[in-house]
Amino acid sequence: MRPCQLRGSLLNGLASVPDLRRSVVRLQRGETLARQCDSANDYWSVIQGAVMVHMLLPDGRRQVAYFAYPGETLSSRLDPRFDASSFQAVCETLLCHVGESDVSDSSENGSLTEQFLTEMYARIAHAGLHSVVLGRMTAGERIATFLCELILRSGEPIANDTTFSLPMSREDIADYLGLNAETVSRVFTRLKKAGVLALPRADTAKLKDAISLAAMVPFESIEDVCLPVSRQSRHQSNSIAAPESTRTTGPISLAGARP
Repeated sequence: MRPCQLRGSLLNGLASVPDLRRSVVRLQRGETLARQCDSANDYWSVIQGAVMVHMLLPDGRRQVAYFAYPGETLSSRLDPRFDASSFQAVCETLLCHVGESDVSDSSENGSLTEQFLTEMYARIAHAGLHSVVLGRMTAGERIATFLCELILRSGEPIANDTTFSLPMSREDIADYLGLNAETVSRVFTRLKKAGVLALPRADTAKLKDAISLAAMVPFESIEDVCLPVSRQSRHQSNSIAAPESTRTTGPISLAGARP
């Protein structure tokens, strides 16, 4: 482990605290925080890569609650239903670690409390939007919404030729969207054939037709897929609203692409 500079929105408030012990932790793909800590109440800021927060049911079924990207913070204090084994790297990932005791010792910092609440509100907003995705959208709409969310949360614009990281597997995406991996692969193939999306590498995607992708997202505005982040995005003014006439149907056939 080595010292690091804090980058997460919650942990930024601790950057000015003297003698605060901080360290960098590296996780390989599939590795969980359970191997790196004794308490999930510690704070972990994603520096590079992505972390999947998931829950396993007793019969082995898995539900992915969300993906944490660079600049976001993980802690069971933010997500009480999850423990350290629930935080799993989807690719090689670097995290900045701050112990729970160090955070408690700095709790008198007013800005830290404000940032903690901001993180909590973001989690609640995400959970509400995700329930709409799982409960009311078709498979094609779910994947289009996921891709727009991924682009916005990475700080990139919804625009032609935007290249973005897609580090998670088809199974990870399926468990996040309540689909099966075959359906996810089938929709990705149709997006490629329609010229909406290019996949130059297994972990990278390139948006080729932003209007068509936006038209598949059944929200009033494309930024509604990621409210807490889109309000802070430096590219907010470049985002695309889904055209009224095609918002719910999309530009390509997704017949049979159901959950």
